Amino acid sequence: MLTELVLQYGYLMVVAGVVVEGDATIVTAAFLAHRGYLALGMVMALGALTSATMNQIYFRVGRRHGVDRVAKAEGRPLFATILRHTRKHAIWLVLISRFIFGFRMAIPMTVGAVGMGALKFLVADVFGAMVWAVVLGLTGYAAGQAGALILTDIKANEWTVALGLAALTVAWTIYRRRHVQEVTTILDRTDSLL
Repeated sequence: MLTELVLQYGYLMVVAGVVVEGDATIVTAAFLAHRGYLALGMVMALGALTSATMNQIYFRVGRRHGVDRVAKAEGRPLFATILRHTRKHAIWLVLISRFIFGFRMAIPMTVGAVGMGALKFLVADVFGAMVWAVVLGLTGYAAGQAGALILTDIKANEWTVALGLAALTVAWTIYRRRHVQEVTTILDRTDSLL
């Protein structure tokens, strides 16, 4: 039954999955591409397109609702330092935002709020989305290849491996999210002291 669902709605599932949790979706879909259920190129293209589209939305939200908030908070010393560095390194932040857990939405919103140009953001974001999709796509595909070498009869275990890969990616995501929360709490406390 799961096989039929993937065959019928696999690419739609990739798009919906990238909106919710991009890393796990791309790695798992690329593994399934290795198994022949999806096309790797299509998985990476849809992942990049969906991710770039979502970032455009976040950027616009930041541009529309964040500019006034940035102006009000610029007098706080720590915040002013963060803004200065954000403006200085905005392109690099956009390029690597998908690889920095916990900042996937925050970076596009922030660079929108601090006034990064829309065209500059679009170019950096599309390039970053392509790099992200290819790196994770090849990682998932390589996991499929490694699984084929490890398991003698992968056909009987492919869904177990795919679910295991998704579970490992989600566990890693939860771990990273908690770590980012700790760092954010430290920054908030430091800012309140200043």
